[in-house]
Amino acid sequence: MPHHVTLVPGDTTGGEIFEYLKPLIKRLDVDIEWDEPSDSATTETLVDSARRTGVVLMAYERGERDAGRLPPIVVLRKELGVFANLRPLRTLPAVPSRHDDVDLIVVRETTEDIYAHLEHESLPGVF
Repeated sequence: MPHHVTLVPGDTTGGEIFEYLKPLIKRLDVDIEWDEPSDSATTETLVDSARRTGVVLMAYERGERDAGRLPPIVVLRKELGVFANLRPLRTLPAVPSRHDDVDLIVVRETTEDIYAHLEHESLPGVF
């Protein structure tokens, strides 16, 4: 039974990695059925796909910076109730590192500040 994943290549650097990632995952014998909304898909289409699959693999999606309109990633987070990113960190046994046996999760809140696109420019170049 395949895992269903919404794939959003994004519109900046990072999206091109998916052309390499998909064959790599296939070689690992992970059965994934990709849902890939088109580049012209609306944010509603992305949200519907994310709700249907329950998993989103997304590169950075800048979106249009029109006044009064939020970028797709912010809309996706709000609609799905995503308020944090989890960044797990572990040392790998075969990789030399400064500290052994690290097993840590960093939680980054994503509903305020730059994650919610609420920043403003107080001085030229200072946000």
